[in-house]
Amino acid sequence: MLKNIFMGLYSHIKMPGKMVCMLLGLSTISYNTQAQSKIKETDSLINQHPQIIKIKADSIAILYGQKSENKLNVAALGYLNGRALESTPNSFIFQGLTGRIAGLRTTQDSGIPGSDNVSLTLRGRSPAILVDGVPRDISELNPEQISSVTVLKDAISTVTLGQRSMNGAILITTRKGESNGPDYFNFNVKTQAGIQSPVVSRRYLNAFDYSTLYNEALANDGKAPLYTPADLQAYKDGSDPYLHPNVDWQKQIYKNNAGYSRTNLYADGKSKSLRYMLSMDYLDQGGLLNELDSNSYETNASYKRYILRSNINLQLTKTLEGYLNLYGRVNDTNAPAGGNLTAVTSELNITPNNAYPVYNPNGTLGGNINYSNNLWGRSTYNGYFQSLTREGFFDFGLKQSLDNLTKGLSIGGKLSFSSFTNLNTNRSKAFGVVNYSVDANGNPVYTTLSSANNQSNTSNVSASQQTSYAKFTANYNRRFNKNGITAFLTANSENYKNFVGDFLPRVLTNYAASLKYDFDKKYIIEGAAAYSGLNYYVDGQQYGFFPAVGLGWNINNEGFMKSVKFIDALKLRGSYGLTGSINAGNFDNQKGYVGGGNYPFGPSGSNLNSLVEGAIPFNNTWSQSLKTDVGLDASLLKNQLWVSFDYFLNKQSKLPITTGYDSGILGSTYPTSFIGKNDIKGIESEIGFTTNKTRKLVYSVAANFSTYQVKTIFNGEQTAGYQNLIRTGQYTNQNYGYIADGFVTTAGQGPVITGYASKPGDIKYKDLNGDNTIDYRDVTAIGKAKPIINYGLSSQFSYNKFCLSFLVQGLANTNEMLSGNTVFPFLNAPNGGISQAFPESLNRWTPQTANTATFPRLTIGGNPNNYAASSFWLRSTSYVRLKNIELGYNFSPKLLDKIKVKNIRLFVNGENLFTHSDFKIFDPEMPFSDYSILKVVNGGLSVTF
Repeated sequence: MLKNIFMGLYSHIKMPGKMVCMLLGLSTISYNTQAQSKIKETDSLINQHPQIIKIKADSIAILYGQKSENKLNVAALGYLNGRALESTPNSFIFQGLTGRIAGLRTTQDSGIPGSDNVSLTLRGRSPAILVDGVPRDISELNPEQISSVTVLKDAISTVTLGQRSMNGAILITTRKGESNGPDYFNFNVKTQAGIQSPVVSRRYLNAFDYSTLYNEALANDGKAPLYTPADLQAYKDGSDPYLHPNVDWQKQIYKNNAGYSRTNLYADGKSKSLRYMLSMDYLDQGGLLNELDSNSYETNASYKRYILRSNINLQLTKTLEGYLNLYGRVNDTNAPAGGNLTAVTSELNITPNNAYPVYNPNGTLGGNINYSNNLWGRSTYNGYFQSLTREGFFDFGLKQSLDNLTKGLSIGGKLSFSSFTNLNTNRSKAFGVVNYSVDANGNPVYTTLSSANNQSNTSNVSASQQTSYAKFTANYNRRFNKNGITAFLTANSENYKNFVGDFLPRVLTNYAASLKYDFDKKYIIEGAAAYSGLNYYVDGQQYGFFPAVGLGWNINNEGFMKSVKFIDALKLRGSYGLTGSINAGNFDNQKGYVGGGNYPFGPSGSNLNSLVEGAIPFNNTWSQSLKTDVGLDASLLKNQLWVSFDYFLNKQSKLPITTGYDSGILGSTYPTSFIGKNDIKGIESEIGFTTNKTRKLVYSVAANFSTYQVKTIFNGEQTAGYQNLIRTGQYTNQNYGYIADGFVTTAGQGPVITGYASKPGDIKYKDLNGDNTIDYRDVTAIGKAKPIINYGLSSQFSYNKFCLSFLVQGLANTNEMLSGNTVFPFLNAPNGGISQAFPESLNRWTPQTANTATFPRLTIGGNPNNYAASSFWLRSTSYVRLKNIELGYNFSPKLLDKIKVKNIRLFVNGENLFTHSDFKIFDPEMPFSDYSILKVVNGGLSVTF
């Protein structure tokens, strides 16, 4: 597949004359001729500017240590040079993939330090992650250690993973020192620091507006007002801050910004038979919570990380190479006591600004019978929580060339071991809360609601895991005149142990083979298959067979294309195959017993524990997908313009579901059935343009676009009498609810939900089946279930000593149904309290605003009619974001010569600096979150010796 690769290439060696700090060539991964042509152009530019790192895009890393020559590739692949990730000031490496590769979508659902990683979706599924060919669910890699990222999308590219092949895969290849060229040594120090701030902060009503609307809601419910005119005036003018508080809890709990810093030491080199890379990285990400100066410990959310990585390759003999990769990571995460920061920040939604003062006149923490858990106390007086993570792994491998037996044959083996442990320590203490009031004579009255006590210390190991992996491979790659053959065999096994819980070791065994043939690099056919099994499945049903085939035609190599001068490369390719996905469970076919209730026994009535029948056993198995992919790649205008297009259809089956045919008479949870079916289809496209014809200016621009939809083919639902209730045949991103039809204008008017007594300002709904009632039979598809569109636009410019890059990323056709106490005002809160209210409530329905209202009439508590899921609350969350921008400057080589330094580079970059969306109340990427995604402004210095 023709891929537009957007690369920032930084200076590492001194050069005469003018300096270019990066080259924006969009390299390809589908055409060797195109790549070679582009490399020739690049080489010419490099000769003029030795500063520029040469693009090596004629082949890319794929599974099992292989490399795919682009012209002979028939798979749907995405590729990114690792240096493109270095401009992103993020904690997790996958955050840097956003908007850069067609078909890959990232979603961030939290900004909390240490929990702000993104989830990955590749063509509607969560891809497998492999680091240097070993399956590893890891994203805490600093960008300096990454050589490339390969995204494997279709059946022929992943089928050899067996029961890991269905969801696609992301292969991270780390740096290992250059294998070609003379001996060298580079040592780089990079340090950077920045400021983080929220992209969006939820807004709440002040005490006066809250109290005014609260009285209005009571009146709408036919009740007397709670707040007198004197109360309202005191809230408005702030004359009585203890009995009529107006606490901006958002400002009290959160600060405006927090620090971010990262320092990296990196060395790589080559000496005779040795190649090596060493990286040491330290990251410190501060949190947005305010702290108490008198505390001797930290209660803020923070995240500190230390990473050590080394890769060593040693040529043991002329035909035998060995390698050893080591990785170690230590994470230290801090939070308020309990460790659940969301539990603290979510209380903002149930604590109105007039609930209680932060402190009483005597300095005690304020509260009352309905709000007895002071929010400031919960954040700063309650102790702290620490989570300590230790992770490490090693890879050891050998590769033996057997050219002495037959040219192009080699064998290899790898052993890998990883360990992961997480230790939680909770140092919590209760804090005192006191209610302040005055008696009839105006004397202060303090009523204790809770008392402080000493700090308690508890710790537990929340995770302890070990994974061992062993692999054997045999490779053969040879050409016989116009005939090319590439083949490999592999056998690998993974043993995963989870020491927390009652899990037995999980062993996944995989045997795979691939054979590719090409004639004159014009016609290509590739076949691959895997035989893969999991020990958790029933004996005799543990293994599945997964085959795939791919075809390619380099049309530009045909004689009839020689006269078409403006087309430099043109390839048609396609693949088809069956892939699988693990449904691990935990020996779910075995019947078991679990703890039940206590029963009194004997004369003394002592309680004894009981055992009850556990879940009904079922035969777990893998899910599978029959994948079709068709692609076209083209390069035009002397390789300055190139385009890539893919269409895919994935027919999924054996998906785990609980069917709708089950009856509740069983008295137990029904077992999972593997009978679900979905279809995923979509298109992906990339286009790019580059020029490098001037000595001073190099620029490149690339855009990627992808879209997909998931359709439910079978979900086991019950047969319903109304088509509006059927989900089969519908897209999974379809929203359902009532269709809103304006506001009620006269009491008793409808239609409204059955049993609800309407009043003016309530929402009316359409009666779809004409039975004069509004109930579940009037629920229908609302909004348009359009294909989700993911897109990115990137560009980089290099002029003289300056370099500028930016990335714009966005989503379209995404929607969210508003609900809950982050949207609806005056909902019931714990202990009898009433939750917050929001600026959106100010435009509620009243007789005066009947023609302009965008919110129904206000009520206290949940409203079964107005707050039902409906088209009234459906909002578009489509957005476009300036995801990343960086400006860099390289110092003059004349100065560097004098101080014996190869390169000095200053840079400033930003992340999430601007977002445009019609969805204003939350960040559109993570609606309802209490801790926003962060924007970052960051600057740093890189020095290479």
